[in-house]
Amino acid sequence: MPRSPQLETGDKREIQSSHSHYRWVILGVIFLILFLAVSSRGIVTMYVRPWSSEFGWSITAITLAMSIQLIFSGPGGILGGSLTDRFGPKYVLMAYLLLIVIGIFGIAAMNGLWQLYLFYGLFLGIGSMLHPVTTPLIARWFSKGRGLALGMVQEGDLLGMAVLAPFLLMINETSGWRTAWLGMGLATLVVVLPSTWIFIKPLQARTSTGAKTTNPVMKQQGATFSQASKSRSFWMLMVSTLFCGVTARYFWLLIAPIALEGGMSQTQVGLTISIAGFMAVPGMLVFGFACDRISRPMLLSINFMLRCVAFIIMAFYIWTHEPVLMFIGAGMAGFLTRSSAPPFSVAWINCFGFRSIGSILGISSTVHQTAAALSLFIAGYIFDRVGSYLPTLISSAVLLVIVSIVAWRIPEKKCYVETPEVIQPEKAQRLVTNAP
Repeated sequence: MPRSPQLETGDKREIQSSHSHYRWVILGVIFLILFLAVSSRGIVTMYVRPWSSEFGWSITAITLAMSIQLIFSGPGGILGGSLTDRFGPKYVLMAYLLLIVIGIFGIAAMNGLWQLYLFYGLFLGIGSMLHPVTTPLIARWFSKGRGLALGMVQEGDLLGMAVLAPFLLMINETSGWRTAWLGMGLATLVVVLPSTWIFIKPLQARTSTGAKTTNPVMKQQGATFSQASKSRSFWMLMVSTLFCGVTARYFWLLIAPIALEGGMSQTQVGLTISIAGFMAVPGMLVFGFACDRISRPMLLSINFMLRCVAFIIMAFYIWTHEPVLMFIGAGMAGFLTRSSAPPFSVAWINCFGFRSIGSILGISSTVHQTAAALSLFIAGYIFDRVGSYLPTLISSAVLLVIVSIVAWRIPEKKCYVETPEVIQPEKAQRLVTNAP
C-alpha cells in the first residue's frame, strides 16, 4: 500500500514564505465581511424603540426577533462548519453572504412583525453565523500569531457597529431608517460579495512528492467530533461557552434600550454604542495577543471576572441615571464581551486540531447562540413586567463569577496524536482523553 505524501521541513518553510504576504489579504477580506455585512445584526439595537413607536410592537415582540436570529444562527453555524470541513470556506461564505443581502433588503421593505422574524430572524440568523467558517480559515493561514490574527479579524462587526452607528443615525433623521438599511444591503452586494469571490483562496502548497495539497498537515490533524466529545476539556469549554452566551450577546442587542432606560438622549445612545464598539478593538487585540503567550483558561477566567464588574457598573447607571457610569460600563463590556473569542478559538484548536474544527465550532456556536437567545428573550420579558433591565444585569454578574471559576479549571490538553501524513486513514487517529 503506497504511503501518503508527507510534508518535509523544507516544504514547510517554503509554504510559510510563499503565503506570508497573501494571508493578510485573506484577513482583510474577512474583516471587510464582518465590518460591512455581519455588523447589520448588531445595528438592529438602534431600531428597537423606533420600530416599537412606528409599528406599535412591544419590546418583547422585537426582542423575540433577536432571539429567533440567535436560535437560527446555531444550526447555521453547524451547517457552515460542516460544509467548510468538506468543501472549503469560499462557497460557504458566498452562500451565507447572499442570505445576509436578502435579509437586509427584506428588513428595509418590511411592514409587518412576521417579516422582521423572517428576514432578521431567519435570513440574518443563518447568514451572519460565519465564525465556524472564518475561524478555521484564518487559523490555517496564520500558524504563528494565530491568537492576534483572530483577535484582529473578529473585531470587524463590532468596529462596524461603532463606525456605522453615527452615520446611520444621521440617515435615520434625514431619510428614514429604510434608507439606512438599503445602504447596508447595497454595500454588501456591491463591495463584499465580489471581494469574497475574487480574493478568498484555499491554502495550497506542494508536498515532497510534488503533488499539490490544500491545507497541508493541518487539514487532517485532529480529533473527530465523536472523539472530542469524550474529553473533559470539550465539556468544560462547552459549559463556559454556554455561560458566555447567557451573559454577553444580549448586551450588544440591548445596549440602546439599556442606555435609554437611564435617561440618555439619542445622541448619547449613539455615543454609547460607538464607545462600546471602539473599545472592542483594543479588547480583541489585547486578548488575541495575550492568548499566544498566556494560558487560555486563565485569560477566559480574567475576562469573565472583569465583565462582571462592567455589568455591575451598568446596573449602578440604571440606579443613579448618571451617564458617565454607562459610558464606563459599556466601554468595559465592549472591551470584554467579544474579546473572549480569541482565547476560546485557540483553546478549541489546541485541544482538538483542525480535522473537525468547523463542526466543533459550529456546535459551540449553537450552544452560545441558543443560550444568548434564551437570555435575550428573558431580558425582554422581565422588562415588560417590571420596566427595567436591572434584574438582568445583576443576575448576569452573579453567573459571571461562576463561569470564571469553571474556566480557570479547563484542562487545555491536546486530545489527538499527530502524524506526519497529510492524508491519514481513519484508523490512524487515536484519542488521548483528558481523564480526571
